[in-house]
Parts: sequence; structure tokens; C-alpha cells
Amino acid sequence: MNSGELQMFINDYIQNKNKNKGELKEFKEDIQDLTSTERNKVHDDLTVLKCQLAILNIIPYLTGCQKVDKKKKKKKTKRKIRRTKRKKTKRKKRKTRR
Repeated sequence: MNSGELQMFINDYIQNKNKNKGELKEFKEDIQDLTSTERNKVHDDLTVLKCQLAILNIIPYLTGCQKVDKKKKKKKTKRKIRRTKRKKTKRKKRKTRR
């Protein structure tokens, strides 16, 4: 299985989602049969397609980018930044005093 075949499969899958449940099963088995180096090659060829697959939730173990919403990192408030800075300086002063 090469990247061309995979591309064709994905396009086909998108067009008729419900028709090919059995085909999907075969496809998953095909991918599991690949050796690790071949699987890696498929990975390298298809970074964009991997995202499409993740969105379709076809083969999670093939996709590098899972469909998971990342939690937005909370921005530090200025007050907290000042506080941590104060703590650091206090620590340093304590060390120098000893």
C-alpha cells in the first residue's frame, strides 16, 4: 500500500461514507500488516491526510494528529508575574545572606 492508494481510499471514503464499512475493516487490516518501516513511510507521505483521517476518525493509530481539542494555556496575570519575581528575589537574597 502506497500513499497514492491511501489517497484514493480516503477520497473514496469521504464520498460514500456509509457504503464501505467492510472495506474500511479490510483497510485497517492492510495497515496493520505493514511492517513498521513501511508504516513510517506512509506516515511521512501523508501528514495532511493524517489530519483528515483523524477528523474522520478512521484510523486513530495511523494518524499523528488526533482529533483532540487542546486546552488553551491560561495567561499569567501581571500580578502573578510580579509575585513570582518577588519570591525569586527573596530567595536569592536569603541565599546570599547565608
